Amino acid sequence: MAVSALTMDSIAPIRTVKRIQLGILSPDEIRAMSSSEGGIRYAEVYENGRPKLGGLMDPRLGTVDRMMRCQTCAGNMTECPGHFGHIDLAKPVFHIGFLTKTIKVLRCVCFYCSRLLASPENAKMKEALSRSKGNPKKRLMMVYDVCKAKKICEGGAEIDSKKDDAGEAVPEDKKKSGFSGCGRYQPSIRRSGLDLTGEWKQTNEESQEKKQPISADRVLEIFRNISDEDCLLLGFDPKYILDYQDILV
Repeated sequence: MAVSALTMDSIAPIRTVKRIQLGILSPDEIRAMSSSEGGIRYAEVYENGRPKLGGLMDPRLGTVDRMMRCQTCAGNMTECPGHFGHIDLAKPVFHIGFLTKTIKVLRCVCFYCSRLLASPENAKMKEALSRSKGNPKKRLMMVYDVCKAKKICEGGAEIDSKKDDAGEAVPEDKKKSGFSGCGRYQPSIRRSGLDLTGEWKQTNEESQEKKQPISADRVLEIFRNISDEDCLLLGFDPKYILDYQDILV
């Protein structure tokens, strides 16, 4: 007698799910899963009356023609579910879905040395790290609240003659905290559509413009130089976050 497999209990061991780690696909994973080997390279849709291979209507992505079959699954217009391809970009661009988060991280780290703008020894930072322990999303929000108003990268020579968060002069024995920030003035980050601009109230060099566009290339360079230690302090796990380019492109 035949028995449907749907009526039988599985003999696989049952385990309790303790946690789920979410992430996004890396560029290499996207290329490996893409149906358009070599990527979409042409802007043309058709060639000689048929969808152009490597074009925007690449026949490997599926078909919308009743007379044609998909070159990936051989299904017709009804059977084929559609398949995704990919485009290799010539330069980094900001990802609209991650731009708000990108700006938050950018306001937390130094524009020049990529260190956190506030030392882990800073009283407000200590409180933020303590209150957000075990909650990465909350940690980024709280670290952002501490760093967003910082106009100088802590730990460098320029900050030695400055005042602390309460406006009090920094005592001589506490000026050097061991935190390896560069002490340079930071820009205010402004967004207009998909464009970012940096505005400095005080510049670090006489020749520096007080207002400059910030390209995705520059942000990518900043993010790639963030240390694993600071990555954890921001609420990200360096084991799972695939370069910071995944936030951008």
